[in-house]
Amino acid sequence: MPLQLGGTMYTISAKNLIQTGFSIDDAKQLVNEIEKALLQTSDDEKIVIDFTDVKFFTTQFFNNSVGKYVLKMSPCKFNKKFEIKNLSSVGQSTFQHSYDNAVSYYKLPPDKRLEQDEIIDQSEEF
Repeated sequence: MPLQLGGTMYTISAKNLIQTGFSIDDAKQLVNEIEKALLQTSDDEKIVIDFTDVKFFTTQFFNNSVGKYVLKMSPCKFNKKFEIKNLSSVGQSTFQHSYDNAVSYYKLPPDKRLEQDEIIDQSEEF
């Protein structure tokens, strides 16, 4: 089972779910576990996502998995709730790029977010 209780934190062992952090399907696998963890944890319990032995990451993977929680919760709440650990150096820089993009989007005024959403929606139609 990929979710483990450990004191005041839950640990999701990503290697039990995915071999790579590459695709949207990989992201969906992780999101399913994150959603379970969110339902089972209180506000002050941390969710640790351990990427030990997971290789190959894309920004698309992080945008569609943990990045969506930065936007949904706020960067501050995300940082309090989640800990991302044991990423390779490439994984860390890829995650950071996704995180920084999410933070930049989060800081946009509502009208600018709408503009960005329209651009994204148009690009997804192709």
